[in-house]
Amino acid sequence: MWRLKTVINISASVVAATMLSACASGGHLSLATRALNNESKYAAYITPSGQHIVPARPFKPVPPIYPPEAMYLGTVGEFRVCFDINKNGQVENPRIVKQQGNAKGKGFAQLRYEVLRIIKRWYYAPKTIDGKPVAGKDCQNINFTINR
Repeated sequence: MWRLKTVINISASVVAATMLSACASGGHLSLATRALNNESKYAAYITPSGQHIVPARPFKPVPPIYPPEAMYLGTVGEFRVCFDINKNGQVENPRIVKQQGNAKGKGFAQLRYEVLRIIKRWYYAPKTIDGKPVAGKDCQNINFTINR
């Protein structure tokens, strides 16, 4: 029997807190450290000119659905997708900038389609400069793997 594992790499404090609790119970510290370091990607900062900037942050990620035919064919893939975020927090112009996988046929095309389909449905808290929303950019990793 196959176990399905679809991973979305998002940096959220919930993930970091969960990983820290896993560390306390004997988990791997490197995973928690990595989650906390990724959290800084979304940390607010002040520019030398004094502007207060809060980067866009995902607040409604949509999990991908493993296409049945791709799963049957044993197709796996890792995708890095970059996109624009308008000042309302909607994703625009998604594009796959890096991809790796074990096949280039129909199953892999289905994974690519699913990545672009779900990323368009994500919502973000938009980037703000001095409290005013502005357009921004972000990238996310989406991985499709099958554990047998």
